Amino acid sequence: MNGLFHVDLYDASGVRKAILTDVHWLEYEIAVNKPGYVSFEADADTDALAGLDTGWRVDVWRELPNGTTAKEMVAFVDELLWQFDARATVTITASGLIALLGKRCVMWKANTNNRSAFTAAKAETIAKTLVLYNLGASATTTNGRVLNGAMTGFTVQADAAGGNTLDWFCEWANLLDTLQELALVGGGDFDVVPVTGGYEFRWYAGQRGTDRTATQIFALERGNVANPRYLVSSVEMRNAVVVGGKGEEAERLTAVVYSADHSAATQAEMFESATDVETTDGLTDRGEAALDENKAVKTFSFDILQTEASNYGVEYVVGDLVKAINPFTDTAVSVKIESAQISYKTDGTLEIKIEVL
Repeated sequence: MNGLFHVDLYDASGVRKAILTDVHWLEYEIAVNKPGYVSFEADADTDALAGLDTGWRVDVWRELPNGTTAKEMVAFVDELLWQFDARATVTITASGLIALLGKRCVMWKANTNNRSAFTAAKAETIAKTLVLYNLGASATTTNGRVLNGAMTGFTVQADAAGGNTLDWFCEWANLLDTLQELALVGGGDFDVVPVTGGYEFRWYAGQRGTDRTATQIFALERGNVANPRYLVSSVEMRNAVVVGGKGEEAERLTAVVYSADHSAATQAEMFESATDVETTDGLTDRGEAALDENKAVKTFSFDILQTEASNYGVEYVVGDLVKAINPFTDTAVSVKIESAQISYKTDGTLEIKIEVL
Protein backbone atom coordinates (compact mmCIF):
# COMPACT_ATOMS: atom_id res chain seq x y z
CA MET A 1 0.00 0.00 0.00
CA ASN A 2 2.90 2.33 -0.77
CA GLY A 3 3.49 2.77 2.95
CA LEU A 4 0.44 5.00 3.32
CA PHE A 5 -1.64 2.53 5.35
CA HIS A 6 -1.32 -0.46 7.56
CA VAL A 7 -4.03 -2.55 9.22
CA ASP A 8 -3.63 -4.15 12.65
CA LEU A 9 -5.77 -7.18 13.46
CA TYR A 10 -6.54 -8.26 17.04
CA ASP A 11 -8.37 -11.43 18.06
CA ALA A 12 -11.35 -11.45 20.42
CA SER A 13 -8.97 -11.63 23.41
CA GLY A 14 -7.21 -8.43 22.36
CA VAL A 15 -4.01 -10.12 21.14
CA ARG A 16 -2.54 -8.56 18.00
CA LYS A 17 -2.39 -11.29 15.36
CA ALA A 18 -1.31 -9.41 12.26
CA ILE A 19 0.01 -6.18 10.78
CA LEU A 20 -1.15 -6.08 7.16
CA THR A 21 0.65 -3.83 4.69
CA ASP A 22 -0.23 -5.59 1.43
CA VAL A 23 -4.04 -5.72 1.19
CA HIS A 24 -5.47 -5.50 -2.34
CA TRP A 25 -7.75 -2.54 -1.62
CA LEU A 26 -9.01 -0.72 1.45
CA GLU A 27 -11.98 1.53 2.18
CA TYR A 28 -13.19 3.02 5.42
CA GLU A 29 -15.61 5.69 6.58
CA ILE A 30 -15.56 7.83 9.71
CA ALA A 31 -18.82 9.61 10.58
CA VAL A 32 -20.35 11.75 13.32
CA ASN A 33 -22.75 9.81 15.60
CA LYS A 34 -22.64 6.78 13.26
CA PRO A 35 -20.60 3.57 13.37
CA GLY A 36 -18.73 3.95 10.10
CA TYR A 37 -17.04 0.91 8.59
CA VAL A 38 -13.84 -0.69 7.29
CA SER A 39 -13.67 -3.04 4.32
CA PHE A 40 -10.63 -4.55 2.62
CA GLU A 41 -9.50 -7.57 0.59
CA ALA A 42 -6.47 -9.75 1.26
CA ASP A 43 -5.03 -13.08 0.16
CA ALA A 44 -6.99 -15.79 1.96
CA ASP A 45 -3.94 -18.00 2.50
CA THR A 46 -1.96 -15.34 4.37
CA ASP A 47 -0.57 -17.02 7.51
CA ALA A 48 -1.40 -13.94 9.57
CA LEU A 49 -5.11 -14.53 8.94
CA ALA A 50 -5.18 -18.02 10.45
CA GLY A 51 -8.10 -18.25 12.85
CA LEU A 52 -9.68 -15.03 11.58
CA ASP A 53 -13.27 -14.75 12.81
CA THR A 54 -16.02 -12.23 13.42
CA GLY A 55 -15.44 -10.25 16.59
CA TRP A 56 -11.80 -9.54 15.77
CA ARG A 57 -10.74 -5.88 15.97
CA VAL A 58 -9.40 -3.85 13.06
CA ASP A 59 -7.24 -0.74 13.55
CA VAL A 60 -6.49 1.34 10.46
CA TRP A 61 -3.40 3.57 10.46
CA ARG A 62 -2.67 6.18 7.79
CA GLU A 63 0.39 8.29 7.07
CA LEU A 64 -0.85 11.88 6.84
CA PRO A 65 0.47 14.46 4.36
CA ASN A 66 2.51 16.12 7.13
CA GLY A 67 4.45 12.88 7.70
CA THR A 68 2.79 11.79 10.95
CA THR A 69 0.94 8.49 11.32
CA ALA A 70 -2.55 8.44 12.85
CA LYS A 71 -4.93 5.69 13.90
CA GLU A 72 -8.02 6.80 11.98
CA MET A 73 -10.43 3.92 12.54
CA VAL A 74 -11.17 1.17 15.05
CA ALA A 75 -13.81 -1.41 14.17
CA PHE A 76 -15.04 -4.94 14.90
CA VAL A 77 -15.18 -7.59 12.16
CA ASP A 78 -18.77 -8.61 11.47
CA GLU A 79 -18.58 -10.09 7.98
CA LEU A 80 -16.11 -12.35 6.15
CA LEU A 81 -16.39 -13.37 2.51
CA TRP A 82 -14.03 -16.00 1.09
CA GLN A 83 -13.99 -16.49 -2.66
CA PHE A 84 -11.82 -17.86 -5.46
CA ASP A 85 -11.32 -15.98 -8.73
CA ALA A 86 -7.85 -16.67 -10.10
CA ARG A 87 -6.69 -16.72 -6.47
CA ALA A 88 -8.22 -17.25 -3.04
CA THR A 89 -9.18 -13.99 -1.33
CA VAL A 90 -11.06 -12.88 1.74
CA THR A 91 -13.03 -9.65 2.06
CA ILE A 92 -13.16 -8.38 5.64
CA THR A 93 -15.86 -5.93 6.69
CA ALA A 94 -15.98 -4.34 10.13
CA SER A 95 -18.26 -1.83 11.86
CA GLY A 96 -17.00 1.10 13.95
CA LEU A 97 -17.17 1.13 17.74
CA ILE A 98 -20.45 3.08 17.85
CA ALA A 99 -22.08 -0.09 16.46
CA LEU A 100 -21.77 -1.51 20.00
CA LEU A 101 -24.59 0.85 20.99
CA GLY A 102 -26.82 -0.63 18.30
CA LYS A 103 -26.57 -4.06 19.96
CA ARG A 104 -28.65 -2.88 22.91
CA CYS A 105 -32.18 -1.56 23.39
CA VAL A 106 -33.63 0.53 26.21
CA MET A 107 -34.85 -2.54 28.07
CA TRP A 108 -36.72 -0.68 30.79
CA LYS A 109 -40.49 -0.58 31.20
CA ALA A 110 -42.43 2.50 30.15
CA ASN A 111 -42.24 5.58 32.36
CA THR A 112 -39.39 4.26 34.51
CA ASN A 113 -37.98 7.48 35.91
CA ASN A 114 -34.45 8.30 34.69
CA ARG A 115 -34.21 4.99 32.86
CA SER A 116 -36.77 5.10 30.02
CA ALA A 117 -38.41 8.43 30.90
CA PHE A 118 -36.55 11.68 31.59
CA THR A 119 -38.15 14.98 32.59
CA ALA A 120 -36.35 18.33 32.36
CA ALA A 121 -32.99 16.55 32.06
CA LYS A 122 -29.84 17.64 30.24
CA ALA A 123 -29.18 15.83 26.97
CA GLU A 124 -25.73 14.69 28.11
CA THR A 125 -27.21 13.24 31.30
CA ILE A 126 -29.92 11.43 29.34
CA ALA A 127 -27.38 9.95 26.90
CA LYS A 128 -24.92 8.78 29.52
CA THR A 129 -27.64 7.35 31.77
CA LEU A 130 -29.10 5.39 28.85
CA VAL A 131 -25.71 3.93 27.97
CA LEU A 132 -24.75 3.18 31.58
CA TYR A 133 -27.98 1.32 32.28
CA ASN A 134 -28.22 -0.54 28.97
CA LEU A 135 -24.60 -1.33 28.04
CA GLY A 136 -22.43 -0.18 30.93
CA ALA A 137 -21.87 -1.78 34.32
CA SER A 138 -25.35 -0.84 35.63
CA ALA A 139 -27.22 -2.73 32.87
CA THR A 140 -28.35 -5.52 35.20
CA THR A 141 -31.61 -7.10 36.28
CA THR A 142 -30.56 -6.35 39.85
CA ASN A 143 -30.92 -2.66 38.99
CA GLY A 144 -34.27 -3.26 37.30
CA ARG A 145 -33.38 -3.82 33.63
CA VAL A 146 -35.53 -6.49 32.01
CA LEU A 147 -32.44 -8.53 31.07
CA ASN A 148 -28.75 -8.30 31.84
CA GLY A 149 -26.85 -6.28 29.22
CA ALA A 150 -23.60 -5.13 30.82
CA MET A 151 -20.55 -5.38 28.55
CA THR A 152 -17.29 -6.13 30.32
CA GLY A 153 -14.84 -3.26 29.97
CA PHE A 154 -17.40 -0.75 28.69
CA THR A 155 -17.42 2.48 30.72
CA VAL A 156 -19.18 5.82 30.56
CA GLN A 157 -17.40 9.16 30.86
CA ALA A 158 -18.30 11.23 33.95
CA ASP A 159 -21.41 13.32 33.43
CA ALA A 160 -20.93 17.09 33.03
CA ALA A 161 -24.69 17.71 32.61
CA GLY A 162 -24.24 19.54 29.31
CA GLY A 163 -26.52 20.05 26.35
CA ASN A 164 -30.11 21.18 26.08
CA THR A 165 -32.81 20.50 28.68
CA LEU A 166 -35.33 17.96 27.37
CA ASP A 167 -38.13 15.57 28.23
CA TRP A 168 -37.23 12.21 26.68
CA PHE A 169 -39.20 8.94 26.47
CA CYS A 170 -37.65 5.89 24.82
CA GLU A 171 -38.76 2.58 26.35
CA TRP A 172 -37.81 -0.46 24.21
CA ALA A 173 -36.14 1.76 21.57
CA ASN A 174 -32.85 0.70 20.01
CA LEU A 175 -30.16 2.43 22.05
CA LEU A 176 -28.21 3.80 19.08
CA ASP A 177 -31.35 5.01 17.33
CA THR A 178 -32.57 7.00 20.33
CA LEU A 179 -29.09 8.46 20.96
CA GLN A 180 -28.91 9.62 17.34
CA GLU A 181 -32.35 11.26 17.67
CA LEU A 182 -31.27 12.83 20.95
CA ALA A 183 -28.12 14.29 19.39
CA LEU A 184 -30.21 16.08 16.75
CA VAL A 185 -31.86 18.24 19.42
CA GLY A 186 -29.49 17.81 22.36
CA GLY A 187 -26.73 20.27 21.57
CA GLY A 188 -23.87 17.81 21.29
CA ASP A 189 -22.37 14.72 19.64
CA PHE A 190 -21.28 11.36 21.04
CA ASP A 191 -18.71 8.67 20.35
CA VAL A 192 -17.26 5.41 21.63
CA VAL A 193 -13.48 5.44 21.99
CA PRO A 194 -10.83 2.88 23.00
CA VAL A 195 -9.45 3.26 26.54
CA THR A 196 -7.16 1.09 28.64
CA GLY A 197 -9.01 -2.15 29.32
CA GLY A 198 -11.94 -1.52 26.99
CA TYR A 199 -14.10 1.22 25.52
CA GLU A 200 -15.75 4.38 26.78
CA PHE A 201 -18.86 6.33 25.78
CA ARG A 202 -18.28 10.09 25.54
CA TRP A 203 -20.36 13.20 24.96
CA TYR A 204 -19.01 16.27 23.18
CA ALA A 205 -20.64 19.63 23.92
CA GLY A 206 -21.57 21.49 20.76
CA GLN A 207 -19.81 19.17 18.33
CA ARG A 208 -17.40 16.25 18.41
CA GLY A 209 -14.59 18.21 16.78
CA THR A 210 -13.04 21.66 16.99
CA ASP A 211 -14.51 24.95 15.83
CA ARG A 212 -12.15 25.88 12.98
CA THR A 213 -14.42 28.43 11.28
CA ALA A 214 -11.81 31.15 11.84
CA THR A 215 -8.99 29.22 10.17
CA GLN A 216 -10.37 26.55 7.81
CA ILE A 217 -12.22 28.12 4.88
CA PHE A 218 -13.52 26.32 1.80
CA ALA A 219 -14.05 28.51 -1.27
CA LEU A 220 -13.70 28.32 -5.05
CA GLU A 221 -10.95 30.91 -5.07
CA ARG A 222 -8.90 28.81 -2.61
CA GLY A 223 -8.95 25.81 -4.94
CA ASN A 224 -10.31 23.44 -2.28
CA VAL A 225 -13.92 23.34 -3.55
CA ALA A 226 -15.54 21.93 -6.69
CA ASN A 227 -19.09 21.54 -7.99
CA PRO A 228 -20.91 23.89 -5.57
CA ARG A 229 -24.69 23.39 -5.42
CA TYR A 230 -27.34 25.53 -3.70
CA LEU A 231 -30.91 24.22 -3.27
CA VAL A 232 -33.91 26.11 -1.90
CA SER A 233 -37.12 24.06 -1.58
CA SER A 234 -40.36 24.16 0.40
CA VAL A 235 -41.96 21.16 -1.36
CA GLU A 236 -41.93 18.95 1.75
CA MET A 237 -41.95 21.77 4.32
CA ARG A 238 -44.22 21.56 7.38
CA ASN A 239 -44.35 24.40 9.91
CA ALA A 240 -47.25 23.40 12.20
CA VAL A 241 -47.65 20.08 13.97
CA VAL A 242 -50.21 18.56 16.29
CA VAL A 243 -48.56 15.99 18.55
CA GLY A 244 -50.80 13.28 19.97
CA GLY A 245 -49.82 11.77 23.30
CA LYS A 246 -51.56 9.48 25.79
CA GLY A 247 -55.31 8.87 25.83
CA GLU A 248 -58.06 8.16 23.33
CA GLU A 249 -60.58 10.22 21.39
CA ALA A 250 -61.54 13.45 23.17
CA GLU A 251 -59.34 12.57 26.14
CA ARG A 252 -56.18 12.31 24.10
CA LEU A 253 -53.41 14.67 25.24
CA THR A 254 -52.26 16.93 22.41
CA ALA A 255 -49.84 19.79 21.86
CA VAL A 256 -49.66 22.27 18.98
CA VAL A 257 -46.16 23.33 17.95
CA TYR A 258 -45.18 25.91 15.33
CA SER A 259 -41.79 26.42 13.72
CA ALA A 260 -40.00 29.75 14.00
CA ASP A 261 -40.83 30.69 10.41
CA HIS A 262 -44.55 29.83 10.67
CA SER A 263 -47.16 32.26 9.41
CA ALA A 264 -50.86 31.94 8.62
CA ALA A 265 -50.12 32.47 4.93
CA THR A 266 -47.56 29.64 4.76
CA GLN A 267 -49.13 27.20 7.24
CA ALA A 268 -48.45 23.56 6.31
CA GLU A 269 -49.63 20.99 8.85
CA MET A 270 -48.69 17.53 10.01
CA PHE A 271 -49.58 15.09 12.79
CA GLU A 272 -47.02 13.33 14.96
CA SER A 273 -48.01 10.33 17.10
CA ALA A 274 -46.20 10.21 20.44
CA THR A 275 -48.14 7.81 22.65
CA ASP A 276 -44.97 7.00 24.59
CA VAL A 277 -44.64 10.60 25.85
CA GLU A 278 -45.96 11.36 29.33
CA THR A 279 -45.62 15.17 29.64
CA THR A 280 -46.71 18.29 27.75
CA ASP A 281 -43.11 19.48 27.53
CA GLY A 282 -42.20 16.12 26.08
CA LEU A 283 -44.87 16.50 23.41
CA THR A 284 -43.47 19.93 22.58
CA ASP A 285 -39.95 18.54 22.28
CA ARG A 286 -41.20 15.76 19.99
CA GLY A 287 -43.07 18.30 17.88
CA GLU A 288 -40.02 20.54 17.52
CA ALA A 289 -37.96 17.55 16.42
CA ALA A 290 -40.62 16.59 13.84
CA LEU A 291 -40.71 20.14 12.45
CA ASP A 292 -36.93 20.21 12.25
CA GLU A 293 -37.01 17.06 10.12
CA ASN A 294 -39.60 18.64 7.82
CA LYS A 295 -38.37 22.22 7.57
CA ALA A 296 -37.85 24.13 4.34
CA VAL A 297 -34.65 23.04 2.66
CA LYS A 298 -31.80 25.42 2.07
CA THR A 299 -28.75 23.34 1.35
CA PHE A 300 -25.36 24.43 0.11
CA SER A 301 -23.24 21.46 -0.86
CA PHE A 302 -19.91 21.06 -2.58
CA ASP A 303 -17.09 18.63 -3.20
CA ILE A 304 -14.01 19.15 -1.04
CA LEU A 305 -10.65 18.90 -2.75
CA GLN A 306 -7.45 17.94 -0.98
CA THR A 307 -4.83 20.67 -1.36
CA GLU A 308 -1.40 21.38 0.11
CA ALA A 309 -2.93 23.88 2.52
CA SER A 310 -6.14 21.96 3.24
CA ASN A 311 -5.68 18.26 3.98
CA TYR A 312 -8.09 15.95 5.77
CA GLY A 313 -6.45 14.60 8.91
CA VAL A 314 -4.10 17.57 9.23
CA GLU A 315 -6.02 20.84 8.89
CA TYR A 316 -9.43 19.33 9.75
CA VAL A 317 -11.04 16.05 10.85
CA VAL A 318 -14.53 14.59 11.16
CA GLY A 319 -16.67 16.55 13.61
CA ASP A 320 -14.92 19.89 13.07
CA LEU A 321 -16.81 23.07 12.24
CA VAL A 322 -15.41 24.88 9.19
CA LYS A 323 -16.41 27.87 7.09
CA ALA A 324 -17.63 27.63 3.49
CA ILE A 325 -18.29 30.46 1.04
CA ASN A 326 -21.52 30.12 -0.97
CA PRO A 327 -20.63 31.59 -4.39
CA PHE A 328 -24.30 32.02 -5.33
CA THR A 329 -25.11 34.29 -2.38
CA ASP A 330 -21.57 35.41 -1.52
CA THR A 331 -22.22 34.51 2.10
CA ALA A 332 -20.16 32.52 4.60
CA VAL A 333 -21.80 29.56 6.34
CA SER A 334 -20.61 27.32 9.14
CA VAL A 335 -20.74 23.61 8.27
CA LYS A 336 -19.72 20.45 10.09
CA ILE A 337 -17.41 17.83 8.62
CA GLU A 338 -19.96 15.04 8.88
CA SER A 339 -18.06 12.10 7.39
CA ALA A 340 -14.90 11.10 5.56
CA GLN A 341 -14.58 8.12 3.23
CA ILE A 342 -11.00 7.08 2.48
CA SER A 343 -10.35 4.59 -0.31
CA TYR A 344 -7.10 2.98 -1.43
CA LYS A 345 -7.77 1.54 -4.90
CA THR A 346 -6.31 -1.57 -6.52
CA ASP A 347 -4.33 0.67 -8.88
CA GLY A 348 -2.61 2.35 -5.93
CA THR A 349 -4.52 5.63 -6.03
CA LEU A 350 -5.94 7.31 -2.95
CA GLU A 351 -9.39 8.92 -2.90
CA ILE A 352 -10.89 10.97 -0.07
CA LYS A 353 -14.56 12.00 -0.08
CA ILE A 354 -15.76 14.47 2.54
CA GLU A 355 -19.41 15.11 3.44
CA VAL A 356 -20.53 18.25 5.26
CA LEU A 357 -23.78 19.20 6.98
